[in-house]
Amino acid sequence: MRRALAALAALGLLIGGPHAADAAPRDSDVARLTGGLPADFRRPRVVIYPLLDQAALAEATPAPTDPTAPPPVWAAFVSALQHYGNLDVVPPIATRKQITRAAGYDKSLALANEMHALGEEEYRAVRLESAARRLGAAVDAYLDLQHDVVDPAAVGRALLFRGLALLEAGDRVQAEAVLRRALMVDPHLRLRAGYDRPESVAALDRAREALLAAGPPAPDSFSLTGDHRGDASRRTWVVFARRVEGRVELAIHGPTGVSLEVQPMGSDAADAGERLASRVWACLPFGSPPDAPRHRPKLFLDAGFEGFTWLQGPVDPFANLGVGLNLSWVAAPYVALDLHLGLTNSGRDREEDLRGDVATIRGWLGPGFHWDADRFRATATVGIEIASPGALTITTDADCKLFGADDNVPRALCDPEVDIERFERAVMVGPLLALGGAVRLVDQFYFTARLAISKDLYSTEDNGLGWPLGGHVGLGYRLY
Repeated sequence: MRRALAALAALGLLIGGPHAADAAPRDSDVARLTGGLPADFRRPRVVIYPLLDQAALAEATPAPTDPTAPPPVWAAFVSALQHYGNLDVVPPIATRKQITRAAGYDKSLALANEMHALGEEEYRAVRLESAARRLGAAVDAYLDLQHDVVDPAAVGRALLFRGLALLEAGDRVQAEAVLRRALMVDPHLRLRAGYDRPESVAALDRAREALLAAGPPAPDSFSLTGDHRGDASRRTWVVFARRVEGRVELAIHGPTGVSLEVQPMGSDAADAGERLASRVWACLPFGSPPDAPRHRPKLFLDAGFEGFTWLQGPVDPFANLGVGLNLSWVAAPYVALDLHLGLTNSGRDREEDLRGDVATIRGWLGPGFHWDADRFRATATVGIEIASPGALTITTDADCKLFGADDNVPRALCDPEVDIERFERAVMVGPLLALGGAVRLVDQFYFTARLAISKDLYSTEDNGLGWPLGGHVGLGYRLY
């Protein structure tokens, strides 16, 4: 058998070459899966809350703990979980900072601290019922802010003084319930024999013994039936942890519920932490490539000056100048809906055959093509235009031009029925083509320009006008 194995080994060396035995080991599956993820990979977000050290309940005088120096097994767990490249891990210190940066946190905390201080003053002044109420309001405010995560000692102290106030007021049952809650928030909470009232020391000891009678009770966050704090829309998992004697327990709140993990600490804290991190990683989704970018609708508004001339008309071309407003809703990539309104007034033609100004209202609506490139934007629209030029008074008789359009013209000089043509206001409808562009000046402000031409297919008045060609320049703004 040994000879067969030796022969196989020699054959492997011949096939693999002289360096086959010295080849580096292959990367682990975890390293290969997390090593080459793109920057925009959708990583599950894992928010880790600080460790609740309930092992301190079993100690008569627990040593004060530094939240920045957690037990080695907990530090090893957090470090190992952060090394999984497919996860977006928020460590406990960052979780505390997120809580304190919430909107209104500082103002609400100041009010809660003020109620806490007033409650302690009333307790020392032996106004016990008022102190209990005020301290209860301070605790509720602290818990609403999750201040028990940031500073459990402060919240535990508020609960302690409330329990002592109730105890001295004669409500022993409720007092010990509040003292048990205080120890749940801060398991290191103790009173000093020989300094504090013996009745108070005894009540706190009874509350601690009651908590230890059936083992340290699990916090509400460990309930499998209560509300969980995972966020399905944000793909967020929240990890709560507690240390009891000889083990670390986790409650992992995800979008679909809560799962529990238990890890004995053993003699090798680093190994225990890595094992726990491996199990947590295995029960989380790996993540997914980014979704195709979804288009966000955009709304552009621009206003400015516009002008046009009728390429077809009963007289020489005459200028029409005024103001215009344009609204573009880019509903999908490259696709928009454009709405334009314009109001202009005319001048006279070169021969002054047109005897009065013509006010024209134009509006068009239609689908458009929008193309964006950093600061520049190009547009093209094919739509339907409705134009309404005002009444026209036209004459080519020189004598008739001596009078205004509405004057009584002496028949001796010209015959109004023959020499003067009058057209009522018309409504004209037809297709339109508009081309435009915009340059972003600063922030969301744009300089815009547009050229448009249309052809009327229907008109309520045969006034001879047609093919309006013009442009618009103005200042635009992206509303969203």
